[in-house]
Amino acid sequence: MSVKPAKYKDCFIGNDDCSSEILAAHILSMKATMSLVHGPDQKNQRKVVLIGHNYGLFEWEPKEVGWKSASTHHCFCGKHDNKLFEPIENDNIFDPKNIEHLFLQSLRSFAVTYYKKKIELKPYHDLLDFEETLDQFKFLYCDPDRTEKVSDWRARINLQFWAYEKTRKELLEILDTKAYSKMQYITRVLDYKLPFASAGSLIAENVDPLGAQSTFVYYDNKQPVVRKPALILTVMPVKTKQTIIVLAGLKSDFNTQFELKKYRECSVLDFEKAISKLMLTANKENTFFNPQLWYIMKHNNLDGIIKKEINSDRGLDLASGTLQLSAINLFNAGFSCRNLGI
Repeated sequence: MSVKPAKYKDCFIGNDDCSSEILAAHILSMKATMSLVHGPDQKNQRKVVLIGHNYGLFEWEPKEVGWKSASTHHCFCGKHDNKLFEPIENDNIFDPKNIEHLFLQSLRSFAVTYYKKKIELKPYHDLLDFEETLDQFKFLYCDPDRTEKVSDWRARINLQFWAYEKTRKELLEILDTKAYSKMQYITRVLDYKLPFASAGSLIAENVDPLGAQSTFVYYDNKQPVVRKPALILTVMPVKTKQTIIVLAGLKSDFNTQFELKKYRECSVLDFEKAISKLMLTANKENTFFNPQLWYIMKHNNLDGIIKKEINSDRGLDLASGTLQLSAINLFNAGFSCRNLGI
């Protein structure tokens, strides 16, 4: 038995200033970013290719979608979306040296992943409105003989969401105090425009506190709780005909800092392949290619690599190991707009 995903609409900021209207707002700015990614007019329609379109249970494939609706999610109320992100919206040029710009885009990139996790878990919360034991919900378990009280299962679900909620609260504290330097940012500016954009985050699900020397464990009600590292990634072409990569994480999170250190210290080639991997796995549901780029990739038999990677599992890079690298370097200058005639 499958559980149908539910829509979830409330404001990520969630304070007294919120307006009642929750917008289908852009995580990647329509005018400042998506306008640089879409393909030419086709019957008065301009398209982008959504790399991670979900067409079945844990199955993904690229799909053309309209550029104006691409990267739109119900993450913010009208008041916060309009005012908060004004510095990086519309005709404003994103400045990779402006720490406020880095924070605002990273906040927005995290919000989409936060709500996708909420949408994933909400149906199970709804099922647990029944104050009965879970032997009626055996389909949730691999072991059909396993039963638990509703309160135990609800606590288990809450624990799944703990790292997301803790990261959200810390980001909102930074926003409230404007202490943007409490985030660590790795930024790279490429002097050529690439025909794709991506925004999202990875909160690794598979953290082993016994095997990972980096793991920092919190204690909640005397029980160990692993703080899962949260890597927030944004990739944007900008109007200066450059491409900006922003990888961010909280300085307060030891595990995130341990992971960011790997990105900071690796070679340029490995960094670009590692970011390519993040885009195609963690960010796939909010990564968009120009249609011509996708056509060229299919023509050169590169589409198989993309499809294989977006359908692969993304766990935590082993604490003592190396970064996960893509088999394709999407940041190679050969994929630039100029080189492809886009």
